[in-house]
Amino acid sequence: MKMDYIKYEKSHGGRENYFPVGKKKDAVGDCVIRAIALALEMDYMQVMRELMSLAVEKFGTPYANNQKVYDDYLNSKGWVKRTLKEGKTWKPLYKHKRRLEQNKNYIFHVKVGFGGHLTAVVRGVNKDTWLCQEKKAYAMYEKP
Repeated sequence: MKMDYIKYEKSHGGRENYFPVGKKKDAVGDCVIRAIALALEMDYMQVMRELMSLAVEKFGTPYANNQKVYDDYLNSKGWVKRTLKEGKTWKPLYKHKRRLEQNKNYIFHVKVGFGGHLTAVVRGVNKDTWLCQEKKAYAMYEKP
């Protein structure tokens, strides 16, 4: 079965300007920072600092991957979260291709293992360190 994927481009979201990338040991679980930096077209380090600061303010610990932290952060930037549940199920990310406008940016929350993953779609191109479009998409963030 052929998948109708969203165009994909490997990207570290600007992390490569500050930290090593490309080797397995360099994987640090920074998908939230990467996706936000890409979709909001901001500097990776600026996003990391702002998320860490917000996390410390809210919870006393610099954990940027907390959903309450990045939900508040995106909300403060004017982004809204939309659920992608259709009936009782969720579809894979690539099946939401028809929802995307080519000149807009999006962040998708997809199910990976027991947790989640954020990935950015920037003007019609899925930018991430790996192709996660077969994973079920729970929510989409966008700026109206």
